[in-house]
Amino acid sequence: MKQETLKLKPDFIGEAIYDGFEAGPTHMDGQKGSYTRHHLFNEKHGVFHVITAASVAVIPQGSMVKIEDPLLYVDYGVNGRNVEPAKNVWAKGLTVLK
Repeated sequence: MKQETLKLKPDFIGEAIYDGFEAGPTHMDGQKGSYTRHHLFNEKHGVFHVITAASVAVIPQGSMVKIEDPLLYVDYGVNGRNVEPAKNVWAKGLTVLK
């Protein structure tokens, strides 16, 4: 299945509160690169991760953010391969809401 067929409606996720980041996977959709795993949470989904291409932009902790072009991403990097993978989001970026 192609990754681009797993689009999520932005309203499904909604706005979220930014809680920090860590180094992301080294490969996304078969392409090697530099990625960041962002920690977000909201009342609808609890804590979840959004993976984006690495950026030098600084997002203040506690900011409200909107996810740009979200795709479902089955992430084995969070829990390992011995348990159910995390259902996270792969996105083009995060937009800080004012």
